[in-house]
Amino acid sequence: MLYHVGQLSRPVNYADIVHLKDPAETEFLQPGDVVERWDHMFQWDDHCLKASQLEKWRSLGDPLCDAALLSMFRTSSASAGVDLLQRLEEDAAANPFGPSQAFLDEVNRSPPEDIAASKEEIRTAQTFFLRHSVTIMQSLLHFSLAGGFARSVIPCVLNSIPKLSPSSPRIIRVLQSVSYLVPPAKGSVLQETTPEMNDRTYSRLLETSQFVLDVMGCSDPGASIDGTLNCLDPGQEGWKAAVRVRLLHGIARRRIVERLNAPNNIYDVEKDGIPINQEDMAAT
Repeated sequence: MLYHVGQLSRPVNYADIVHLKDPAETEFLQPGDVVERWDHMFQWDDHCLKASQLEKWRSLGDPLCDAALLSMFRTSSASAGVDLLQRLEEDAAANPFGPSQAFLDEVNRSPPEDIAASKEEIRTAQTFFLRHSVTIMQSLLHFSLAGGFARSVIPCVLNSIPKLSPSSPRIIRVLQSVSYLVPPAKGSVLQETTPEMNDRTYSRLLETSQFVLDVMGCSDPGASIDGTLNCLDPGQEGWKAAVRVRLLHGIARRRIVERLNAPNNIYDVEKDGIPINQEDMAAT
């Protein structure tokens, strides 16, 4: 069964569908081609990205954020227990022409009009989320986050999911390298999970859940739908949550780079690209 993504501009016969078997085949696609991949069918247009463009993004981290973090902290470990957004604002105030201020200026800009969500789109998304919030949050906790980042050799931290097949090897190596969601590896051997590791992982899953609530405008239980439409504007709770996560990604990226020459390093820049690169972010 084929699932249609978007609208097709013309009727199409099955014989006319391009069945992609390798990302390199995207280099030969033309606008208007109808493409099938993983049982999903869509029409290629000028907004679609070819494999060569994604390869470029794989070598691109987050230059503005990375420069700000270098100004804020001498080492990645110095960021432990620090409110990253507050520290960013303090560093920007102390160095008004420095990289922290440049990053702050960037995240305070409104998005371009051609990609900015309208108030009606935000209201529709918030209404859908609230209507299906129980199912969505259960899916995030038990499948998308824990399950999606797990490996078949890792016992599920919540003891509620059976052994899982690999999902995204690059993301898994990032998580292992920073010991964020899965146990750290010693060479090719993973450590056994402990109750403390399980508690820490569960806490981080809850942090991600809180991020979702913030960006959906749910942080103020007394606010109406119309009263939360600006939750992603600069200075609002959704915006603060998004900036903190972007900074957290920068810390993780720097931590992995600092450990590239360590004996137990499992991350390969030649193979995987810059940690938490723009291709990873686009796919996520």
